[in-house]
Amino acid sequence: DPLMGVRIRRTVDGKVFDASVEEIERGKISGERLYRVRYTDGDLEHLTAAEVEDCLIPHAVQEEEAKSSSVKRKPAAMAAPVIQEEEDEAEEAEDEVEAEDRTSAAATKRPAAKSMQANAE
Repeated sequence: DPLMGVRIRRTVDGKVFDASVEEIERGKISGERLYRVRYTDGDLEHLTAAEVEDCLIPHAVQEEEAKSSSVKRKPAAMAAPVIQEEEDEAEEAEDEVEAEDRTSAAATKRPAAKSMQANAE
């Protein structure tokens, strides 16, 4: 299908949303071919072929946007270590909290049967 994988741009309530066709399905009730699009914010929507065609981004615009966005982006290798360090720090903090919780819980927990026997004696 020529619409598979195409990029679209829709305007809803004055806001512009970009998406791409990621799968083609058939409606259970209508039997109509539906194009599942995923927007850049993660939302999904089913559109008909006519709706997809109305929202197509011209190929020349897609190429120009790809060129301009690749120039503006930072290399992934430069950004990755900072993110990894932040994740490591967050994991260490979580581990410390969990260790404290286990220590305090171990000090206060007693099997119910033993504590009842101790109280009875």
